[in-house]
Amino acid sequence: MTGVSGSRRRFFYSAVAGVLALCLLAACSSSAPPKDQPSQPSQPSPTSSAQVGSVGGQAVTALPELSLAQMAGQRVIYSYTGFTPPASLLSSIRNGEVGGVIFFSQNISSQAQIASVIAELDQANASPQNPLRSSPLLLMTDQEGGLVRRLPGAPVLSEKQIGESADPAAQATAAGTGAGQNLAGAGLNVNLAPVLDVYRTPGNFDDQFQRSYDVVRD
Repeated sequence: MTGVSGSRRRFFYSAVAGVLALCLLAACSSSAPPKDQPSQPSQPSPTSSAQVGSVGGQAVTALPELSLAQMAGQRVIYSYTGFTPPASLLSSIRNGEVGGVIFFSQNISSQAQIASVIAELDQANASPQNPLRSSPLLLMTDQEGGLVRRLPGAPVLSEKQIGESADPAAQATAAGTGAGQNLAGAGLNVNLAPVLDVYRTPGNFDDQFQRSYDVVRD
């Protein structure tokens, strides 16, 4: 599964580079006041949401202003090595600079262990210095079933096995329900599992890891 993890990491790094580039462009374009207009004194950025009105008797709040580091970080899913999240990651979470965390097999020794890690991450996210502390972190893993399962338990069958079963619809429903309950029990809230993967050539990536419910041939 090194290839799977590596490709996702490359995707995340590319996303980070793109977001940072956009943020830098935005900072450069807004750093100077428009011509013929006097510059305005800088105002401190709010650290909490402000009420802007109400709809149907319910208060409506505006999102807090974020720094460039926070805007970029909220678009990044981080990973780390080992069973313990590094202090640098916890610090970034407390500062509101992390959108989520992805867990691979190298991060999980048992359901109890990863549940403890997630509780630590959630506590860091609830820090008073995090302007987005009311928004949960995206905490995700690949609980696909079959060959790819980061946690023991559901779903046991792969997508290929589900597609080949006597009642694929019932098996798929059971697999999705079981995966959700399994991950929620550990505090995870996103499952990076195949949904519409199909393979055309036997032995390719989708077939190798049994990610396809069916085969499509030209």
